[in-house]
Amino acid sequence: MSCIRKPGEPGRYQPIMQHLCGFDGGDNGNPICGKPAEHHHYAGSPETGPSDYTMFSCAEHFTQCRTHSWDYHDIAAVCDVPGTTWISARVQGEGFCVWPEAEAVMSEQTSMNLVSQ
Repeated sequence: MSCIRKPGEPGRYQPIMQHLCGFDGGDNGNPICGKPAEHHHYAGSPETGPSDYTMFSCAEHFTQCRTHSWDYHDIAAVCDVPGTTWISARVQGEGFCVWPEAEAVMSEQTSMNLVSQ
């Protein structure tokens, strides 16, 4: 997949399954970091609740992005896949992404394996 805004180019950044750090210092005119992301953030704050988008950060920009996060977790393969759902835990930083379609397929395959044994 690709980004509407590539690393090093100014303008609005919209990552699509790239898992690249989108940190731009809060200015859409700045280029994004573009390093491989290590963390997935649900924008917002514990006080105001979740926003309507998620973002990714590298280890270097984790702290800056965390200040604008309702929740966050380490990157997983399903992060940002269309149809993925964010599951929040009781503690900020313990949420995670799940892909219901993949979960259903895995559950079905597990059931078939158990029956065939």
